[in-house]
Amino acid sequence: MVFYDVATFSFESVRKDSLRDFGFSKDAKFKEVQVVMGLLIDREGIPIEYDLFSGNTFEGKTLEVTLSKLEKRFSIRKVIIVANKEGINSKINLKKITYRGYDYIFASLLKNLKKDVRQEIFKDDYHKMGEISYKVINYINKIKKGYLYEYRKSKAKDGYFC
Repeated sequence: MVFYDVATFSFESVRKDSLRDFGFSKDAKFKEVQVVMGLLIDREGIPIEYDLFSGNTFEGKTLEVTLSKLEKRFSIRKVIIVANKEGINSKINLKKITYRGYDYIFASLLKNLKKDVRQEIFKDDYHKMGEISYKVINYINKIKKGYLYEYRKSKAKDGYFC
């Protein structure tokens, strides 16, 4: 199991080069150049692979490169990829992941789910494990095999389920 995340690092500069460029800034630093980093960590939180991308790279385009490097470096055949970014949860990335034979756990925005899945989420039949409420919804389409939802009141107001 690997966890994937994307971060941006800005510079106190407006000078572009082959790596530093203007792009979407998660820190609202739109007047500064930045780089984008894709990072894979293991279940203990140890970094196992990373890659740097030009500052104007969309985060959804970073996963394929980082996974290819991971495969070459460790000869990996089977892995579960966990990510919390909507941009990484694209049809193209999901097809590439399933083509490799990998499994995944991704977060989704509620508004991007089909109506029947949204209705199932709001049924009050969650399982309890300590302070966590969760449910598994079996849903099959061409790409997505199923969903596991954790319900958190703090996130529900934003329409965000993971």
